[in-house]
Amino acid sequence: MPFVRNCWYVALWSEDLHSGAIENRIILSEPVVFYRDQQGQPVALFDICPHRFAPLSKGRLLPGGGIACGYHGLEFGADGTCIRNPHGDRIPNRAQVKRYPLVEQDSLIWIWMGDQTPDPALIPRYDFLDPVNGYTVTSRETLTMPCDYRLIVDNLLDLSHINFLHDGILGHADAPRADISVTTGDRWVEVTRISRNLPVPALFAMLLNDGSERGDLWNTIRWDLAGCLKNDALVCPVGADRNDGDGIFGAHLLTPVTEETTLYHIAAARQKTARAGSETSEEVRQRLGELRRFAFEMQDQPMIAAQAEIMRKYPEATHHPVFLEIDTGPAQAQAIIKRHIAAENSPA
Repeated sequence: MPFVRNCWYVALWSEDLHSGAIENRIILSEPVVFYRDQQGQPVALFDICPHRFAPLSKGRLLPGGGIACGYHGLEFGADGTCIRNPHGDRIPNRAQVKRYPLVEQDSLIWIWMGDQTPDPALIPRYDFLDPVNGYTVTSRETLTMPCDYRLIVDNLLDLSHINFLHDGILGHADAPRADISVTTGDRWVEVTRISRNLPVPALFAMLLNDGSERGDLWNTIRWDLAGCLKNDALVCPVGADRNDGDGIFGAHLLTPVTEETTLYHIAAARQKTARAGSETSEEVRQRLGELRRFAFEMQDQPMIAAQAEIMRKYPEATHHPVFLEIDTGPAQAQAIIKRHIAAENSPA
């Protein structure tokens, strides 16, 4: 399996898990059921009843914070242990399901799928998504991508593609070259890309709103193991300090469903909202969301899906890609993923 298990993944947006409701997801090829207990805290359990293997997500919630199987009525507490067998007094030892550690933070519900002790300090921060911080945030969306999550990691860590795939919206074809720097850690990679004196792309022209036809584009994107990416992108006047510009913070959060399917959680916030609240507007928020949605749904998604299909059909022809300078960041991330997968699967 191409998955790192001992790290945090986004299970779902906080706003998508309502009190009294049951949600289900497949994460790393495991079925998981989600709900909120009586205190409003999220709960995640393995979504297969151990009796006849019915999905618990087709059951009902219990007043005490548990869930009952909808097939034969076995009741499970929020810790995953069976607390009632309506067919007799005996509860078999194997009548229990796995509970997954969760953390709710920055308007996201994070899940730990591995067997090591989870460390909440490893969860990357996306505080610009938290409503209390005052940023203008686009709608929080989830796309289903028909590909391995690692292809999307490659796509995001190599932002040279914005000048071609997103020409005029996020980048410009007249400026394919840039100053690029890459830094890495044990669980992260950060790529900074600076393109100078290029025509201002449409998304950034909307934010600057000063009539500038040309500017300097700054992109810094950080990847944290295994599917968490945060983009700091802005445009400033040519030769000016980057603090004179405006841009967006983008959240790109990848949750592998299977080896060939990924949930892509996406949202963005205008950078200067917190410092210049008078400039915010619902119109800007909606337009920002529309441009980003078009870029990812109509441009990135079809291209990555086509790439994945080619790789599935022609594995021999696509086994060894040509390496360019722009591939340094993606290559570093893939090496980290491979190293952690190998460590998790090595004999104790």
